[in-house]
Amino acid sequence: MILEFRSMKSFRPYSCVVAIGLTVTAGFAAEVQTSSPGVGATISPEAKTILARYTEALGGESAVKQHTAQESKVSIKVAAMGGVELKGERLAQAPNQLLTTIEVPGTGAISFGYDGKDAWYKFGGTIMEMTGDQLKNTRRDADFWRMTDPAKSYKSIAAKGVEKVGNTDCQVLEGVTLEGRNEKLFFAKDSGLLRRWDFQGVGDDTQKLAVLLIDDYRNVDGIKVPFTLQMEKPTEAAFEMHLTEVKFPATIDTSRFKKPAN
Repeated sequence: MILEFRSMKSFRPYSCVVAIGLTVTAGFAAEVQTSSPGVGATISPEAKTILARYTEALGGESAVKQHTAQESKVSIKVAAMGGVELKGERLAQAPNQLLTTIEVPGTGAISFGYDGKDAWYKFGGTIMEMTGDQLKNTRRDADFWRMTDPAKSYKSIAAKGVEKVGNTDCQVLEGVTLEGRNEKLFFAKDSGLLRRWDFQGVGDDTQKLAVLLIDDYRNVDGIKVPFTLQMEKPTEAAFEMHLTEVKFPATIDTSRFKKPAN
């Protein structure tokens, strides 16, 4: 079972999915902008327009760039745990520091983060370094401004028509990441906001499809932040997440992001 928590390895797939959810609430959905693409990236004109509209829907480039740190607290209900409520916190700071902590009833705190050099998990007295694709994904997520240039994350992005997310018509972008994985982004036609994100690479399974629904945007210090996320797929890692607090401090003590001592 993915949620037995008998070892860090058994917890990895779930923890990575929760981290992705926290990245959307405090990272991806607050950082997409459309500066000039880098060398080698192919971004269609329509995709640029959709991303530019998204930036404005979030509050505009100047509002996004005024923040260099973010703290978020969340409540998470996990389907595979019978709806047990977990509490979580995510700290992020420019340029590339990240720390996520999840409190699991009867188990204790599980932490995973990146201090600008090392990516790691901490579970009880066990500390494990991330390697391979998990390390690459964490580095990507830790880049506070990672979406100011889409070329940092994608080989290509193109518009692919309109699809519905629930009752909402959405403009769809399809992208291929630098690792060669396919992603789809669904932006509401009426608001321009991101409503769904389909991606590959959950935990140790780099081919498994994940579907994340994004809703309940609220204004926080001039930026629209989604307060509700639902991981619909994969079913074994399905959860519903609600933000309970979001703030943008001037700075966060860098010692909080350091890899814990053995």
